[in-house]
Amino acid sequence: MGARPDDSALWYTIHVDHVKHVNTFGGGREMVTVSSEEVRDGLGDLINKVAYGGERVMVTRRGKKIVGIISAEEMELLDAILDAIEDEIDVPLVKERLAEMEKGGGIPLEQLKRELGL
Repeated sequence: MGARPDDSALWYTIHVDHVKHVNTFGGGREMVTVSSEEVRDGLGDLINKVAYGGERVMVTRRGKKIVGIISAEEMELLDAILDAIEDEIDVPLVKERLAEMEKGGGIPLEQLKRELGL
């Protein structure tokens, strides 16, 4: 997300209340950017904008992005997406390890327990 989108995407900056600027990429959801100092002064308002206004907030400190604030619903969706991606990575690895075990690779569970001191 760090790179500026190409010219075909909608990009604009506005000044609103204590909010530094709002970016909208290609008709997507708004991303409000605020400094950490602005968060201290208006956390309640930011939480409401995220929870009820559907906005996303990027918090910066000294111009560097440090944390994002998204709704609980979006966090659950992101978590599910990341889990699915991890599964896509893990499943082939598990299949590979099982195939190695079928060929006589690996060590018996009791031996592993002894080696680990369990």
